[in-house]
Amino acid sequence: MSFCKSCGAVLGVGRFCTNCGAAVSPAAPAVPGNHQESPAERTNPRMPAVQPDAATGARYPLFADEPPQAPQPHAAPPQSPSYQAPPAWLSNPEPAPAGGIHRGPDDEERRRSPALWAVPLVLVLLLLTAGGIWLATRDDDSDNTVAKDTPSSPADAEPDDEDPSDPPASEPPSEDEDEPTAPTNPGGPPLDISKQVKASGPDPIAPGVDLKGDKVSYPATNLLDGDPSTAYRLAGDASGATVTFTLPAGTTVMEVGLVNGYAKKDKAGDRTVDWYDRNRRVLEVEWTFDDGTTVTQTLAETTEMQVLAVNSIASGKVIMKITKVSDEPTGELAKDVTAMGEVVVRGRTG
Repeated sequence: MSFCKSCGAVLGVGRFCTNCGAAVSPAAPAVPGNHQESPAERTNPRMPAVQPDAATGARYPLFADEPPQAPQPHAAPPQSPSYQAPPAWLSNPEPAPAGGIHRGPDDEERRRSPALWAVPLVLVLLLLTAGGIWLATRDDDSDNTVAKDTPSSPADAEPDDEDPSDPPASEPPSEDEDEPTAPTNPGGPPLDISKQVKASGPDPIAPGVDLKGDKVSYPATNLLDGDPSTAYRLAGDASGATVTFTLPAGTTVMEVGLVNGYAKKDKAGDRTVDWYDRNRRVLEVEWTFDDGTTVTQTLAETTEMQVLAVNSIASGKVIMKITKVSDEPTGELAKDVTAMGEVVVRGRTG
């Protein structure tokens, strides 16, 4: 075993001391008879002259040790030949969200553009709306029954030649009915409801005979039979007499009218008698309604129906008072009687 002559440390393989770095002299070749190490030298090796500091562990630097490199300030990082500058959006990145998930520009664009999710939603809504419209139209087409509030016409009303706008008449009532159903016409033109009216008044003159010898009677019901050639005839001057007309329930009167004489021409062979001039004619009447309204109608001497319009009066009855008649007629077959051929009541019921 060899020791360094400078520090006394045990030498190993090499030309320098591993403890102090001093060069090691080559060993002299062994000479026969030279002194050999005694057992005491082998068991008691000499300690090196310089020992490492036991407290700090410091030692002398070795030859092989490299001095520490001082850091170089502002040193640029090494770049490989294939280095490329980062994209612009990375040079100033936005701060990461609170959740720690960073979104790239594509994610941000999708997040900020509502059209990406609004367009499919609008398409779905349009499809649903179109489907609902189609179903509603299909249901309407399949149901051909439409309820209409069409006013009915009187069962037996006659068309007014002067007013073609009157609605057509409905089917006549059945024969087993006691009374015909009153017509209704809400909001429409006035309808002839005379056949649903009942008349009552003073007793008429006794029945007579016509030129053919046939019996003829003159009750108040002749005023509402639709035939002006029949008449209601009262004896003498009938001024002051009243005739009451009972109307259907819920009637609104809009027109009243009167044929003011006996509008009949009696024929027998070559002979013709005009009874209109051979009877007294009614020249003025007053019509009175349930609410107390009274209207006066002045009549001309004609066989035509003379109609007076009233202001849509709701009434259950109408009273006609005769206020003026013509003078007593003269001539062949003249009769001192007051005759009225027909009365008309028009309006709405119901």
